[in-house]
Amino acid sequence: MSIQCPFCLSQNEDNTLNCLACGAILNSLNSPSYHLPTGSLLQQGKYQIQNILGEGGFGITYQGIDQANSLPVAIKENWPEKAIRQGTTIIWPHTITPQNRQWQLKKFAIEAQFLAKCSHPSIVKVYDWFEENNTAYMVMGLVKGKSLSQILGEEKSLSNKQVKRYLLQIAEALKIIHQANLLHRDIKPENIIINPQDRAVLIDFGATKEFIAGQTRKMSVTLTPGYAPIEQYSYESKRYPATDIYALCASMYELLTGELPAPATDRFTSETLIPPRNLVPQIDSLLEQIILKGMSMRVQERFQTADELLKVLTGSGQLAKLIPLGSIPTNEFTIEKSPVIVGRFTPGEAEVDINLENFSGSHTVSRQHGRIYRAEGKWRIEDLGSVNGIFIRRKGQSRFSSRITISEILNSGDEIAFGKVCFEFKFY
Repeated sequence: MSIQCPFCLSQNEDNTLNCLACGAILNSLNSPSYHLPTGSLLQQGKYQIQNILGEGGFGITYQGIDQANSLPVAIKENWPEKAIRQGTTIIWPHTITPQNRQWQLKKFAIEAQFLAKCSHPSIVKVYDWFEENNTAYMVMGLVKGKSLSQILGEEKSLSNKQVKRYLLQIAEALKIIHQANLLHRDIKPENIIINPQDRAVLIDFGATKEFIAGQTRKMSVTLTPGYAPIEQYSYESKRYPATDIYALCASMYELLTGELPAPATDRFTSETLIPPRNLVPQIDSLLEQIILKGMSMRVQERFQTADELLKVLTGSGQLAKLIPLGSIPTNEFTIEKSPVIVGRFTPGEAEVDINLENFSGSHTVSRQHGRIYRAEGKWRIEDLGSVNGIFIRRKGQSRFSSRITISEILNSGDEIAFGKVCFEFKFY
């Protein structure tokens, strides 16, 4: 292994202290010497470094103390790739121009300012940010507890109750983050800490970027395979709240099954995602439906916002399906909004939400045949004046009822006939 000098780009042996070509001091990144020493002071002594918490591609995180009030804090140091340290000062590599350096430091400050506005119990708190030692620092709340990756390593899988609780908490946090036009971009069990109050706290915002939903912008390709959706592999691609939602649902998939989902690049060529209940039959069917929808390859088929996911998770926007009975095509219709119109669409006619035009027996379906909707927490169905009527066979009954004439409550497992086109109705 060799070290490239960041000043003259010459190659040196990994144990070389000074570049053989230009004499610059070299620090191997395999050595702890590139960390700030214990006891180092920042901001004229306001903060003191105590020990290292972790590091990654975006920086080094230390445990420190705010000496003004003896408050334990986490301090993130922006660490440029291939940088070295002389004393406490960072020397940027020759390959990063002064303009790019200033841009990186400015972006670090802007993102800290945005995150400081994201106040939520499941988002690590940002207290301060500043430039020093020729780089930038962010001071955050110190979150005590274990990461979900640590917990998963100990327990092998988590219960439905645990996962639902943490999914709800992080989804609530994402609502705040996305409202600030930010994407986390690196949600995974390693970046979710469970504190002593059993609350999930999202940490490590080093990959966070400002975005405008649906617009194409250049973003660095920052991802962890298995958790990242396909659009995140592109340097210049549209970004959406659904990008983070994919990663959150992939994390919950792993927590429930103990298995890391297949990378999106593998799924892009051939669908290799095994439904969670195929691995662990005890997994709650609602959680499985949420995870599979949140991990859809096509952005448009995922939950578009964290609020949409929460409505399904909490039952205020229950996910329902119409599953064809003995018909072709056999694809299911997912009902996420209320109301939906079921009927038969042809060009020039009023559009419907569920089009039965290509089903066997569709000649018995009216243009706007029926309406399925939620009212007072229950799913209901009503006939919209169709020619051939709507019929219901309740779960456990042997035959369909007579044609419905008033709005009827639908239960999961009921069968519905729109004319001669029949479905099983299920909600989760």
